[in-house]
Amino acid sequence: MQLYVRDPQATITRPVLELKAFARVEAAAGQRVAVRFTLPTGQLGFYDRSMAYAVEAGQIEVYVGFSAADHTHAGTFVVGADSDRSTSKVFTGAVEVRQL
Repeated sequence: MQLYVRDPQATITRPVLELKAFARVEAAAGQRVAVRFTLPTGQLGFYDRSMAYAVEAGQIEVYVGFSAADHTHAGTFVVGADSDRSTSKVFTGAVEVRQL
């Protein structure tokens, strides 16, 4: 399972979809498995025009699927506009897989 994000409100050109997390999940035919991704805010950042790492406030779209070509819109969330935008860069979050 793969987790992608899209930032349609970014102030600079961003990729259409960015792979942020993935999990190898084994399930038998017809078996249901729950996958929970934890995505730290610092994983949403990028280097701005002044080459400072920044996380911009705004709406983030979330997609999940088996590949970039086979994904579904899973929802949206909003990164708040707090006064301190000096979030450190984060490379990974956490994944939890459990049987239903």
